[in-house]
Amino acid sequence: MSVSMKNVSASYGEEETWALKDISLEVNRGEVVGILGPTGSGKTTLFMTLKGILPHILPGRVRGQISIDGKEAITGKVAGAVGLVLPDPNVSIVALTVEDDVAFGPQCMGLPTGEIQKRVDESLELFRLRGYEKRVTYTLSGGESQATCVASIYSMKPRVFALDEPLSMIDPVGRETVLRAIQKLTKELGATVLIAESGDTIEYIAPICERFVVLNNGQKIADGPAREILQDRQLLNRIRIRPPQVTELAYDLSLPKDKVPLTVEEAAALISKLLRPSKSKGTESAHKVSQPAGSRIIEVRNLHHTFPGLRPVDALKGINLDINQGEMVGLIGQNGSGKTTLALHLVGIYRPTNPDAKVIVDGVELHNPKTPLTEVVKHINYVFQNPDNQLFSDTVEEEVTYALKMLDLPQEEIDRKVDSILTLYGMQDDRKKPIMYLTKDKKTFLAQASVLVMNPKIIVVDEPTTGLDHEMGEKVMTILRRLNREENRTILIITHNMNLVAKYADRLVVMSNGQILLDGPTGEVFSKTDALKQCSISPPQITRLGQSLDLRPDVLTVEEMTDLLKDRVSVR
Repeated sequence: MSVSMKNVSASYGEEETWALKDISLEVNRGEVVGILGPTGSGKTTLFMTLKGILPHILPGRVRGQISIDGKEAITGKVAGAVGLVLPDPNVSIVALTVEDDVAFGPQCMGLPTGEIQKRVDESLELFRLRGYEKRVTYTLSGGESQATCVASIYSMKPRVFALDEPLSMIDPVGRETVLRAIQKLTKELGATVLIAESGDTIEYIAPICERFVVLNNGQKIADGPAREILQDRQLLNRIRIRPPQVTELAYDLSLPKDKVPLTVEEAAALISKLLRPSKSKGTESAHKVSQPAGSRIIEVRNLHHTFPGLRPVDALKGINLDINQGEMVGLIGQNGSGKTTLALHLVGIYRPTNPDAKVIVDGVELHNPKTPLTEVVKHINYVFQNPDNQLFSDTVEEEVTYALKMLDLPQEEIDRKVDSILTLYGMQDDRKKPIMYLTKDKKTFLAQASVLVMNPKIIVVDEPTTGLDHEMGEKVMTILRRLNREENRTILIITHNMNLVAKYADRLVVMSNGQILLDGPTGEVFSKTDALKQCSISPPQITRLGQSLDLRPDVLTVEEMTDLLKDRVSVR
């Protein structure tokens, strides 16, 4: 037995409520186990307790029995056996350069210099960080930072590998790379792997997980083979987790439980046997290509940006882009492609490094260094992917009112706007609550609310659903789509969640190596599979299934595929 937990309960600080409640769990050496549950279900607390961070670094209470490889662990004496990857890379990176961060753990273990270098080289290669050795860590993109954190833990070759939402900021191909490295760790070293997941990247981890343990409200409510758990639609609905798209399609087509697929390959093999011929030409697109009626609201011409240093980084290389008023645009691309750098130019935080660049947003010349940010925020604003990088006030109410006070609005108008935005996000009862005590989903809501309360014409949202379960993610996206459809706000979404942009974005802008590779209607862009491979983008499962079955190359949602197949699939 690699990990054993018996009747473990845990709480933070002096709180009376237990975040974990009588958890018992046994994991064999070399097993890969997924820990499923909605936001706030106890997944992170489970890992913090297993590592010994709670209660030995963070104050709190832990009761019960925990052992790692047969050794008592609740005292924290075998914490080094557990490698923990937290969801926020900012709290994990400790060194100035990528190479030094990956080397830090093996150095602390007292390994010989040759062994340290060997492990660093292997980790950099496995996690697509070759060439990043001397990159300053604070200049990395979110996905690059997350990959660095996983590589840094991997280099220590822990006996137990605990990954808390490890794929949320990484591009689709990078996710597969991380999971292949994890499989290598289990096969070669017999390491035990626990992966916490709230739903967004479940389709990636499902094929490698031997079983799923399901948490809800701090309690274990299910534990079984991965396929059996994902076939239980009632259970998944209860914990607000959406299964892989092909699994959901099987539900909707009323396929027998024993035939429910987890991967595109399984779904294609199954459905191809059940598919009756269609009289219509299946490859015709159902998505009409139309130019939005709104006038141009963003104009970018010849935008370059170079980050200085011993090894300067050309992050943007001559970007040309037009966005019309009222569009909902997805900005996608591999880690480090320049997405966030471009977005930060659109909100005036970065300025072009070439004098002949042009960045005009709603008539405001952002390429002009004399343009004040106080003018910019009246037209466009930005929501950071990590709310902790944005929130700075003590309470919810102070955070939401701060910008309105800076704009010198009358108190009556401030009160009205604050009441309206907190109601929209369901946070009326949280207005006096300290931000430090908010859950991750509430912090995400607050970060968006503090921007939307200013009513900007254009909203840039970086990874709007990271760390949220399916239900909370849908709430966020429903609010953004409502603002787009009903108030004609222009919305730019930066994300690695292909299912999200397939469902909500009208248009995709695909970046690669500081340049725009593709730009067009969402279905059309996702049909260009060869070009997408160049920038580590994999279309949604359901789109790839449509392409594999030669139905249509631009199917975007499970609902669309269900309509396409419901009269053609014969269950035998």
